[in-house]
Amino acid sequence: MADPDDLLRRPATRPDRTVRYGPHPDQIADLWLPASAGPQALVVWLHGGFWRARHNRAHVKPMCAALATQGYAVCAFEYRRVVQPADDWPSIFDDIAAGLDAVPHLFGDLVNSDRLVLLGHSAGAHLALWAAARQRQPPGSRWRPDEPMPTTGVVALEGVCDLELPSRLPPVSAWVLSRLRRPPHTQPDLAAVPVPLRLAPTG
Repeated sequence: MADPDDLLRRPATRPDRTVRYGPHPDQIADLWLPASAGPQALVVWLHGGFWRARHNRAHVKPMCAALATQGYAVCAFEYRRVVQPADDWPSIFDDIAAGLDAVPHLFGDLVNSDRLVLLGHSAGAHLALWAAARQRQPPGSRWRPDEPMPTTGVVALEGVCDLELPSRLPPVSAWVLSRLRRPPHTQPDLAAVPVPLRLAPTG
C-alpha cells in the first residue's frame, strides 16, 4: 500500500519568493517563477487536505515547481484550516479572499495578475471554484470583491462542488463538510455561502 506521506518527501526546488498577505502565521504564499523573462501568467494553487490543519501546502510544492518549468508563474497559498469542531471555519474563506485580493500587490511586476488561473485539488478545488464565483456573493458579503477578479480559468481536480452530501461520505469527510455547511450561531447569514454549486455560473 502506498504511503500517503510520500508526497511530503518528494524533492522540489525552493520557491523564488515567500510573502505574507496578512498577519496570521498561515497567511503566507510561495511563488515559483519560470526561466523566461517578463511578467508571466499566474497560476494560483490552492492545496487540499480535507480543510484540516494537518495538511498544508508542502505536498503541492513539487507540482508547483514542475508547472514553473513549463513557463508559468505559480503561487501556492497557505490558509487557516479546521482543527477542532469549535473552530471559526469562515477564516478559511477570509484567507482565500484576502490572498487573492492581495495578488496584484504581492509580487509586483514579476507576474501578470490580469492573466490568472485558479487551480486546486479536492478541498482546494472547492476553494478555487468558490473563489471564482466571489462576485456572485450576496450584496454586503465580506467576501464579495469590489471588482470581479480577472480570472482566465479554473481547474478543479476532484473538486467538492456540493457540500450537501456529507451524510453519504466517509466519516472524516462528513465531519469536516458538516462543519463547513453549518455556520457559527452568530453568523447565520453564511449558511449557503461555501457551496460552489449555489454560486454558479461563475462567468
